[in-house]
Amino acid sequence: MRQPHETLPDRTRWSEAHTQLTVLVTVLGFIFAVWQYRTEQIKTRVALNQQNLKEAAERLERARRNDETAQREFMRPLLLKQQELYFEAATAAATLLQTISPNAAKPK
Repeated sequence: MRQPHETLPDRTRWSEAHTQLTVLVTVLGFIFAVWQYRTEQIKTRVALNQQNLKEAAERLERARRNDETAQREFMRPLLLKQQELYFEAATAAATLLQTISPNAAKPK
């Protein structure tokens, strides 16, 4: 019978080392795969957040431009009416001036 302190034959020692090395490589491979997966998930999440921020900024800018356009379109009839009234007032003032003093409007 063998004593515990006796050395194993080289073949048995190599077989045990090979088994341990296989387990170690498998565990390291698994750890690397998990690390790589988590890293890619973080990169994807960051890219998605950046894209969402960009889209939100574009939506805000589009909404601002739409508001400005709507305000201009809302004011357009009022401004046109105001312009008509100014022309009518100018015409009335010219007619009144022409009626009161026909010679005042003529250049000398």
